[in-house]
Amino acid sequence: MLNRNSIYFLNLRDPQAIVYTDAKGTVIRLTREDFASEDEFLTWKARSDEDYRFSEKAGRSYYDKCIPVIEAIDAPLPSAEDVLLAPILEAERADHQAALLVEVKSKLTKAQYRRLWLFIVERLDEKQIAQREGITQQAVSQSLVAIRKKFGGFSKN
Repeated sequence: MLNRNSIYFLNLRDPQAIVYTDAKGTVIRLTREDFASEDEFLTWKARSDEDYRFSEKAGRSYYDKCIPVIEAIDAPLPSAEDVLLAPILEAERADHQAALLVEVKSKLTKAQYRRLWLFIVERLDEKQIAQREGITQQAVSQSLVAIRKKFGGFSKN
């Protein structure tokens, strides 16, 4: 990616001048009026463009494949403990979810479980569930109310 603050970009963006920086970092523009002829200006402009392009390209070969140190310092990296414990914690979470699912299934009828699944997981509303099951929306609503009473409430979010 082209650095918009580089001298190469500034020189490229200004076709009417040769742009460079002096030893103090001051940006200087040499225009056509600073040269003896148009041909001389065009020759030096082409040379400066090529030189800046070469310098920019040479400096990028390493950095295109790396993350700058400043960005690496701020990058959130997992700790060794997180890396080692992640599989264990994931297995515990999966076991807990499986146990909850068994508990939910044991407290609901097949129809209630199916309607709860459609409502929570597939994110269908009561009307869509009713259409899918060929029943009235009121029947779906009553089923969901009964489930809420058994579990103390739930929401789609």
